[in-house]
Amino acid sequence: MKARRSISRRSFFTLALGSAAGAVAAACGATPTPTPVPVQPTKAATAAPAQPTKAPTAAPVQPTQAPTAAVQPTKAPTATAPAQASAKYKEAPALAELVKAGKLPPVEQRLPQNPVVVKPVESIGIYGGAWKIFFDNVSRVGDIGDFTNIALLRWNRTQNGSDPCIAESWEVKADGKEFVIHLRKGLKWSNGQPFTADDIMFWWEDIIGNKDLTPVPPYWMISPSQKLGTITKIDDATVSYTFDQPHALFIVYITKELWSYAPKHYLKAFHPKYVAQAELDKMAQDAKLANWVALFQSKSASNPQTYGMSNPDMPTLYPWYNTVAPPAERFVYARNPYFWAVDTEGNQLPYIDSVDARVVQPEVINLKIIAGEPNFQVSRAQAFKDMPLYMQYADQNEYEVYQWGDLQISEAAVWINQTCPDPVDRKIFQDKRFRIAMSVAINRERINQTLYSGLGKPTAATLPPVESKVYKEEYAKAYTQYDPAMANKLLDEMAGGPPVCDKE
Repeated sequence: MKARRSISRRSFFTLALGSAAGAVAAACGATPTPTPVPVQPTKAATAAPAQPTKAPTAAPVQPTQAPTAAVQPTKAPTATAPAQASAKYKEAPALAELVKAGKLPPVEQRLPQNPVVVKPVESIGIYGGAWKIFFDNVSRVGDIGDFTNIALLRWNRTQNGSDPCIAESWEVKADGKEFVIHLRKGLKWSNGQPFTADDIMFWWEDIIGNKDLTPVPPYWMISPSQKLGTITKIDDATVSYTFDQPHALFIVYITKELWSYAPKHYLKAFHPKYVAQAELDKMAQDAKLANWVALFQSKSASNPQTYGMSNPDMPTLYPWYNTVAPPAERFVYARNPYFWAVDTEGNQLPYIDSVDARVVQPEVINLKIIAGEPNFQVSRAQAFKDMPLYMQYADQNEYEVYQWGDLQISEAAVWINQTCPDPVDRKIFQDKRFRIAMSVAINRERINQTLYSGLGKPTAATLPPVESKVYKEEYAKAYTQYDPAMANKLLDEMAGGPPVCDKE
């Protein structure tokens, strides 16, 4: 990304422009790694949606997620499969100094035997700098992890399959009833302790298997017959997931589910299986917590997605770890020296040294943005109505606004419950003429112009044309016209005749 003038004050701001002029029936999807496109102040940005549903569910228009924000000079690592790293690994200067001082093992000893090799989106990055970002709520600081989601597997950049992540490979056996996961040997937590199959088994047996901690097991470990699967340790780097029936979606689930392991070496000190109950009760009392369950949850930060928010001491596999305990208005994340990914030239990731996340009032965030203070801003606090404001100050304060695509179409939608308990309403909702009438009764273009400055594109709920190969224009245009007369006609037909349902 190029700065307009001064790289020392470079700031980027990105808006994810989805269907700012919304949809009928919402669609879900993972977000790909798109190529950002500069937004021209004089051009309305568009992004489509729509989904091949038989009959639409009425929905208002909205942008894809609230304006998502910004772009940093160097990207956080995205785990992708293969590409061979150079024979000699390299590391950030700050870490090299610690190695030289004898305070840290050499980089070769900190990386797994076969680290993830990430092909840069644009070019090899430069070490250094801090990611500066603002949030309007303490609970949102954990959103930093959205850019570095770590799971056993990871979506590839085209979003059409899974790549290895902390798992090096996998096998599907017994006609889809068994899945063998091979972990990366030598992979370590941020405190240097080994990550092994024991961390998966601890999560499964001692967290998921404990009813006090987990009353309901994860849905993705339940087979199509509604029976809970099992996890077995084969060796330190291998685990087997077994089900009574073929589990066709299991690989998809472990690609998207981030919490399927936990640091046993750290968390067992707060679990009754490993510590006397009296000792746990004393720890909970000293921490002014109700019981050992509350103590364990505070120490485990519930799951890795909270990104170490409640307990900076908990080890992580993420590229940075939190160093500040709440309550606080500023959270500083330091580089994980044991992060297990490198780029195609053997440089250990991440490139960025630290993350400086600050909590401010919602109305202050816009002031920070137009002043060019953040260098990678992503927050749900921004709105499309503020786009003209961002564009107005872009040249003056040396930041650029980019448009990114998204597989999610609309942030708001009207979901019509076709199985509602009331028999009269259910009969109406299941008649596709009612749902079509609802759709054509929505003036999407007026909403687009009023709320989103014309930056959206009226569309039905479907996949966007750029990110999806199965996009069809006829789906995107289905019943998106504003036609009150048609809506009234359909409703009148319903009043005078039998229902017309999709199954017919």
